[in-house]
Amino acid sequence: MGIITFQDLLEKSEALGFLDPETDIDPYREFDEVRLQRDDSIVDDKFFLTFFNLPHLARFSVEDGNARFSVKDGVLFNKEGTMLELYPFSNGRDEYQVPEGTERIRIVEAKFLRNLIIGDTVEKIIVSDCPLLETVTIGKKVGFFGRSIDVFSLCPSLKSINVDKRNQNLFSEGGALYSRDKSTILRYPPSKDTPEHYVTPPWVTTIDNFAFSEISCTTFTYGPNVISLPAYDFVGAKINYEFKQPLIDIKEKAHIKKIRLFTKVKMIPTSLLQQLPDVVIEVLDDDSP
Repeated sequence: MGIITFQDLLEKSEALGFLDPETDIDPYREFDEVRLQRDDSIVDDKFFLTFFNLPHLARFSVEDGNARFSVKDGVLFNKEGTMLELYPFSNGRDEYQVPEGTERIRIVEAKFLRNLIIGDTVEKIIVSDCPLLETVTIGKKVGFFGRSIDVFSLCPSLKSINVDKRNQNLFSEGGALYSRDKSTILRYPPSKDTPEHYVTPPWVTTIDNFAFSEISCTTFTYGPNVISLPAYDFVGAKINYEFKQPLIDIKEKAHIKKIRLFTKVKMIPTSLLQQLPDVVIEVLDDDSP
């Protein structure tokens, strides 16, 4: 494998366009490292889009004198080390601990990562599309990210999310992720052991979009205190990095046959029904078991 400079990669990408890895011939297969040269400094949509044409990317390197970027163990950071700009998709490590002093992270399509430790200095996170990721540990500063599709979406192997008890924004119980007051469930790990009939906890009133992506149960009950349903819940979601819009990946939808809900729910979003066209809806009285 070899090295390609960012400018050469950018020129190739502009000439070839955004490639589909499932159908297009890979013209970048000999490259596993991107080198940012002294004058590379712009971070915009084109900057990040360019790297997605390089699925074998295992490490970054930065030329001496670059005033914008730095590298720690092959991972790309800003010069100050406070922003993890991009994690190499094909970096071979199975566990990664975000370095102390990092405040924001972007980890997407990390093919081999299984365990992620997010330390106490991190405040904002983007983590998605990591097929082998099983456990995530979240430190005391990570903030609430409700309605975001780029946090733990398309992580089908995820079993457990654990939040530091000092965190004032988030809470975890049984490996599931909630807002600090537990009223909103943000993510339920898709590979967590789940009964065939799942009922949301009684303290939950709000369900985040994609909270139950790929859940394995066949009957799903929104608990007695849930008052509104999300537009998207049971399907995997993927960012379209070219157009910045959510795409619904129907291959990832759950095998739910029945949805049960209480009369507090006044409306079922059409988009939710479209995800599961054959599902049976059962409306329960407040005193139903």
